[in-house]
Amino acid sequence: MHKRLLLYAGRIYLCVFVSGLLALFCACGDVSNTTPTAIDEAMPTMPEADEPSTRIRNVLDTYSRNQGWPKLNPNLLNVGEIGSFDDSCEITQIISDKDMLVEIEGRSLWLKGVNTLNLADGDHIDLQGKVFEVSGTQRYETVLGGSRQVYVVEWFDTNKAEPWLTEIANEQYAAEKEKEAKLARQRADMAAAIVDRPRIQTRTFTDKSGEFSVDAEYVEFRVQNSRVILKKAEDGSEVDVSFNDLSDRDQEWIRAENKRRAEKRRQESGR
Repeated sequence: MHKRLLLYAGRIYLCVFVSGLLALFCACGDVSNTTPTAIDEAMPTMPEADEPSTRIRNVLDTYSRNQGWPKLNPNLLNVGEIGSFDDSCEITQIISDKDMLVEIEGRSLWLKGVNTLNLADGDHIDLQGKVFEVSGTQRYETVLGGSRQVYVVEWFDTNKAEPWLTEIANEQYAAEKEKEAKLARQRADMAAAIVDRPRIQTRTFTDKSGEFSVDAEYVEFRVQNSRVILKKAEDGSEVDVSFNDLSDRDQEWIRAENKRRAEKRRQESGR
């Protein structure tokens, strides 16, 4: 009787063992069919809660002030900087599910906020077009037992600030258009002023001796004392000369100009 019980228990144990093997085999089969996520061309997603409003404001201020994202130099970083890198990075060590040590242009950095689930040491991540904040520094132990301090660069998901970024971009576009329109109006006003500006006629007036000459605009002839008022072209100052001291050619020109002006006044008064 005792032997039968042992045999029966052994059969039950064998069935349980075989069932466990079958379940394990099926699970392994499912894993073998899983395709790894591509890393080289895309940044992994970052399912985090909304960022603090102060951080979003800092990002928005940086974007607005630079009219875009400034470029970060891995070898010249400062805490508080926000911007993007022009290169990819190589993973040197996975630290946790959201932290890793990377190397960019020969500089080691602590990359934070990137999902490391499908990543491995030696993989490359394309950082172009992604926005990062230099949030601080981190000290870690090296494989040789020493310690090293590096900058922490934290990925910022711009989708969280997309409405504000779009608004800033629209405001910048409108401001640029207004600036262009203002410059166009200024050019048009300047052109109109040049067209409407009275034409100043200057000539060289010379005395009878030929020793005195001046480039000037003829202003008026004062009949009461036979004096001629001229406005010098070089500085706009007025000079007073005797009509009789001017050359015969200049006297003839002044008589003709006085006649022309008188005729013009007569025509304007008769309108």
